[in-house]
Amino acid sequence: MIPRILLLVTITACISGCGKKNNGLPNALATNPESFNGIFLTEKDATNYNYLTITTAIMLYRQTVTKDYPLSDLKNEKDCYFFADWRGTGINAWFVSSVKDKNTFWRVYKSAADNKWAVGLQDVPGASPVPDLYDLSYQFIFHKLGKENGMDVVAIESKFAPGHFLSNTGLPVNAVNAASFTQHDTPQQATKFYIGKP
Repeated sequence: MIPRILLLVTITACISGCGKKNNGLPNALATNPESFNGIFLTEKDATNYNYLTITTAIMLYRQTVTKDYPLSDLKNEKDCYFFADWRGTGINAWFVSSVKDKNTFWRVYKSAADNKWAVGLQDVPGASPVPDLYDLSYQFIFHKLGKENGMDVVAIESKFAPGHFLSNTGLPVNAVNAASFTQHDTPQQATKFYIGKP
């Protein structure tokens, strides 16, 4: 009986401890395999956040809101509330879509004018839309960096362009307030995104 109990304890410990999977990239943190809804915020200054939002059907943009503005109001007024869907250990990535329009997904592309990676938007048809799960341009890695001000903090890396992290910068030629990427050696060097949960 004792060997069976020990075996059960070992299996249970493995199941509990194997919940976090490393994404296999150099200098990467363990990723948290959970889907979630949230508003993606970055620090602009002492009194304002930038947040990611959909204002056109072409690309993801950054807009500004005061830090004391209720996130529940922002969620209702803007298309800025997103579903980050984790797709398991085989793919080990998140697919991000709008909660207001579940057919609209984030998709990485390269701006020819700027020679820089950015987040475009792709319409995926269907009542229960699922993009091509093996198309890396839809795939993102959320590196968990802890908590600040009661919110989870992450760095967002593109699997299509490894080592490129979503940043608080735009596209100088195409759109200065677009959501674009900056190259970094580690997630800790990248822009920190706060996950606001209204």
